[in-house]
Amino acid sequence: MIRVAHAIAVGALLLATATPAATAAPAATATPAAPAEPDVRFVVGGGGVPIAIEEWGNRAAPAVVLIHGAGFAKEYWAPQHADAALARRFHIVAFDLRGHGASGKPWREEDYADTGLWADDLAAVIAAAKLDRPTIVAWSMGGYAAIDYVRKFGTGSLAGLMMVSTTGGLIPANKVVRADPAYGRANTDLMSGELERFAAGGEALVPFMSSRTLSPATRAAWSRQQFSWPVYSRRAMRGFRIDNADLARKLPLPILFVVGGKDAAMPVAGLKTLAASLPHGRVINFADAGHTVSADTPVAFDAALSRFVDDVQSPAKP
Repeated sequence: MIRVAHAIAVGALLLATATPAATAAPAATATPAAPAEPDVRFVVGGGGVPIAIEEWGNRAAPAVVLIHGAGFAKEYWAPQHADAALARRFHIVAFDLRGHGASGKPWREEDYADTGLWADDLAAVIAAAKLDRPTIVAWSMGGYAAIDYVRKFGTGSLAGLMMVSTTGGLIPANKVVRADPAYGRANTDLMSGELERFAAGGEALVPFMSSRTLSPATRAAWSRQQFSWPVYSRRAMRGFRIDNADLARKLPLPILFVVGGKDAAMPVAGLKTLAASLPHGRVINFADAGHTVSADTPVAFDAALSRFVDDVQSPAKP
């Protein structure tokens, strides 16, 4: 299947009208150590590409790595960054995928087509932050990067996978059902690399991505992230085809699939079927969320993230 066909989310959501921002997440039980100040730096990723990472939270707590989707950047996770309870309870690392945000944007198509390089990027982040059995939280196209890592390095170094609005290619291409053909057409326009089609595709995707209209601050932030994704990178990525279905029954670690009930890209039925085929797969459906689950329903999402990390870090769990 097209690697980003159902995983891309776009900054053209800035066209939506504004509504008040979501309320802050409720406090959770704090761990004894205080959260450290954010640390932003670069690490050397696959093929020597510089990868921008941001690290915050309680360095003595269980580790969580956040991976954004296509066309966004580590700042996509702003609601989670603002959640003081998460920072007290977890050691959190977010990074910019290659070709995105502040990370390097290599020119050659092969620097994007080689899935092993995406795996190397994540491995470099984990090593640089000295993370012990992190839980990977991957949104949209970020799910493919997570599965790239699993394919190359296995699951032994991970506590669990939280796959948000993504299958990571674990569903065969011919079994992925789109809820609306217009979604696929809009994504095709976005990946064309042509400005007019890009703009039209972004506008067409607005009702499919978020279940809410956006505040001015969110519109501006997502717009900045979108325009950090250069045309040549989009073109290099549009032809990615990958099928990870062969891994579906070979993943021993806990996997939680998170889907928005209003997400046109990820039908709930398909995710339930996939989860049932995995040794430790589960699905959570946020009925009022769209593709951008963590932004649409941050309080509920952060609570689910906390529960999942607690669960997979328990010695009694696989």
